[in-house]
Amino acid sequence: MDWDLFEAAESGDANILHQKPSLELNLNQTTPRGNTLLHIAATSNHREFAIQVISLCPSLLLKSNSNGDTPLHIAATTGHCELVEALLDGANQIVDIENRREARNIKKKMVTRVNKDNETVLDVALRHRRSCVGKLLVQLCPELLDRVGEYGETESALFLAVQGHLGDVVLRILETSPMCAFRGVSGMTALHAAVLKPTRRRGIVKILLERRPDMVKEVDSLGRTPLHYAALKGHHDIVRLILRTDASVAYILDKDGLSALHIAALSGYVDIMEILVQSCEYIWELRDENGRNVLHIAVIAERADMVKSILQMPKLVGLINERDREGNTPLHLAAASKKFAVITILARDKRVDKYAVNKDYYTARDEYLLTGKEISFRDAKARFHLAGSGGLLRHQVDAGEYIKGKLKHVNLEAKKGQATDSVRSLPDLHLVIATLIATVTFAAAFTLPGGLKPDPPGLGLANFVHKAAFKVFVISDSLSFLLSSTAIGLEFYAATSSTARPRFVRLTMNLIEVAIVGMGIAFASALYVVLVRSMPLALSAYRVELSKLTPSASIPFPSLRIKGDDTVISLALQ
Repeated sequence: MDWDLFEAAESGDANILHQKPSLELNLNQTTPRGNTLLHIAATSNHREFAIQVISLCPSLLLKSNSNGDTPLHIAATTGHCELVEALLDGANQIVDIENRREARNIKKKMVTRVNKDNETVLDVALRHRRSCVGKLLVQLCPELLDRVGEYGETESALFLAVQGHLGDVVLRILETSPMCAFRGVSGMTALHAAVLKPTRRRGIVKILLERRPDMVKEVDSLGRTPLHYAALKGHHDIVRLILRTDASVAYILDKDGLSALHIAALSGYVDIMEILVQSCEYIWELRDENGRNVLHIAVIAERADMVKSILQMPKLVGLINERDREGNTPLHLAAASKKFAVITILARDKRVDKYAVNKDYYTARDEYLLTGKEISFRDAKARFHLAGSGGLLRHQVDAGEYIKGKLKHVNLEAKKGQATDSVRSLPDLHLVIATLIATVTFAAAFTLPGGLKPDPPGLGLANFVHKAAFKVFVISDSLSFLLSSTAIGLEFYAATSSTARPRFVRLTMNLIEVAIVGMGIAFASALYVVLVRSMPLALSAYRVELSKLTPSASIPFPSLRIKGDDTVISLALQ
């Protein structure tokens, strides 16, 4: 193998072509991947070298490498338009120059030939976004525009041009062949591709809608129109263009039974929803395969802004209490899936029927209670908004549980009567203790150990703010106040619900125990700050307080070392 020739092809040195003997043999050599000298020259864009090789061995124009690519495929991939023209002109040298018809046939054969990926030269050029080469080939061989190539799935030339944002090629294709093929991958059309591409989309969309309005109602393999995807992406400008072309496309449902309106609600694009409602009469009556309207979908997707907007639209008032196939209203779905923000919005609207029952005879409140318990402010808020709207079935279940509980209570009343009185008095005791702790720790925060600085600079600041023990005092006092205040709040909430009280007894007890420990540490730290010059006496305050508090609280404290700027406090609580 003569590697000098291939090095010359890479560098574009055509002189070597006239210095080597046995050129015919040498020119037909290939690389391990089957590339000829013409492939190499096309890769490097050496036009003059390629012309010289063609003049000596024109048959190389039709040679393919191991991937089935001809030199013309390679030139189209790199986008060298002048080189592509030179290769096409080389077809004249394969036959007698007088035989123009045969030359045209060879040229057509070069352009329509496919590689192992079943791609023509035009497919390759468009896939690599080579606009100049694409326009040249469209003009040269218009029949390629009706061909549907295969690259995993079918992709037409128009689809590839749109996918590559080649607006000038798109226009040239539609001018050359107005009714050309337009399908692409997964059954999508060129219009689908234009809508889904995020950049430079509007100009191409306008071209396609003006010249091929029939694509508006075409669906992909999922049954979705370009309008579905415009609603999904929030492209309100494209939505308007499509509706202006043919508004009836808005009523097409995909394979999941979803319209563009459902998709807009699912995605949370209020502006798209409003455009569709204003442009398409009674589009809000469309239901998905589960019988759900646009409000149901907005609730499921937890789009609070969308729910608010729908409630404010007079045209959509009929959707507020509408049931799906399972009999669920939007409020049922919000309650069942614990969409707290949506529950609040719907429950506050007086038009919402809180007492509506589904096919299981459950109200929204019943559905909410069936999904499990949660101790949180938002849970309490949701229960408040749904209060008093329990269904008959729920009352029946509650009555049965009440009767069973009473019968069990009667059988054990003699043994548990005294214990029950004790349990009932626990919340009151907790409230008193928590209030005392909160009062003491609140007062301690304004009577800081060591006092405040009386003179500037630092007027009003704590004297021992940099002491480690002072920091321990502030942290433990704050924690104790926070926990005791939380315990007070929980007791107040428990007092409003007989069912909530048993759940909070143990929780408030734990909070108070930790608050007591924190208050003791704060007390010991305050003594330490003012007695630091007498170290044995100062440390004894910690030892006394912690030996008293830790066993009663039953809380294991690890060895705690707090480094200050003048001392180290070691609290070993075993």
